Amino acid sequence: MAHFDATSSSRDVSLSFDRREASTGPPPERSTLDVPVDPAVAEVEWLLRYISGIIKQRGREILRDFPITPPQFVALQWLKEHGDMTIGELSEKMYLANSTTTDLVDRMEASGLVRRVRSATDRRVVYIHLLDKGRTIIDAVIRARQRYLAEVLASFAPEDVERLIALLGALYRQMKGEPVSNRNRERRASDAAEGGGRSDQAREEGSDGSADRHP
Repeated sequence: MAHFDATSSSRDVSLSFDRREASTGPPPERSTLDVPVDPAVAEVEWLLRYISGIIKQRGREILRDFPITPPQFVALQWLKEHGDMTIGELSEKMYLANSTTTDLVDRMEASGLVRRVRSATDRRVVYIHLLDKGRTIIDAVIRARQRYLAEVLASFAPEDVERLIALLGALYRQMKGEPVSNRNRERRASDAAEGGGRSDQAREEGSDGSADRHP
């Protein structure tokens, strides 16, 4: 006599009913991964990503000549550009947990790069203040990075460097949500009409797999 499993049978019926409902329901929304991207946009993303990777790698090599770590370089840079900051503010800028930033500041304070100071108006608030030693080091690191870029750009014509500055500035302002002037838009359109962008040969040279070493 065959054995009838009521639990198994009801589960099978339920599963088949669910599948039938799913097949007749509304189609799933189209994934953003399926949306085609303008080849020019893909090219810009590729260039920015790999240039950023090269600069980051070179920046780490430059830091080997200085008594600070990459996270300390980032923290000192924020303090130099924005002045005194609380642990919370610095954590937000660096996308770090407050506890991680506290450890980072402890090490920088022990090295004489920064000092904790209490607010003159609210003694409960403690700011991180950049000391002369920290400012001297961060200035020297930035100058070393600038010298590296000067070597890279040495073969560029001055007008090409000016155009690069204008376009990068416009991109930066756009990404920060600041308005880009019509003049910049017109200049970009004019440059594109003149045939800007990498050549096919450059594309082939950049696809040899060597760039895979850079994030």
